Amino acid sequence: MDRAKYDDVLLLANTLLQNDLSDEEWFYFNSQKVHAHIGIGDLNGATVTYEAMKARGGDINAEALSFLRETIALERAIREASSEKPGLTVRLADAFSNPYPYTLDQNYPNPFNPVTEIKYELLKDAHIILKVYDVLGSEITTLVDEFQSAGYKTAPFDATKLATGVYFYRLQAGQYVTLKKMLLIK
Repeated sequence: MDRAKYDDVLLLANTLLQNDLSDEEWFYFNSQKVHAHIGIGDLNGATVTYEAMKARGGDINAEALSFLRETIALERAIREASSEKPGLTVRLADAFSNPYPYTLDQNYPNPFNPVTEIKYELLKDAHIILKVYDVLGSEITTLVDEFQSAGYKTAPFDATKLATGVYFYRLQAGQYVTLKKMLLIK
């Protein structure tokens, strides 16, 4: 998604937030602001919006609020790690369209113990890198690092040696990167 669309989301959310909203509506529009800030690369804006949400938002949806915090932290870690690769486009939040040459599905089962499958579809041939990270952004393992032809793919992930917790899996195809969250429960 281009910057103008993220800017439109921010403008719309800010406009709607001036109205009398239910707690759930207020939380939703602020969440969209966080994702839009991340989409345009404004991690400071995402953090400021998240911080403003903490007091009221914890009572509305503590799990979603925790996910926003983890998303911002992981996005920051990924950007720092990818700063060594000029031209890499990191896109973590894109709820409005799919401009990517692939689709990354939610792992199944989720939550899982100790094995899960990560499925994705390549719309065209590409060099694929699929990695798993902990909540601090530290790399756990690389599941795929190879050129693959278009089509549906499955990558098993065995977390036998890992502790219970939230993990992220990151798929990179060319210059595009996307990320999803999974939960290991032992």
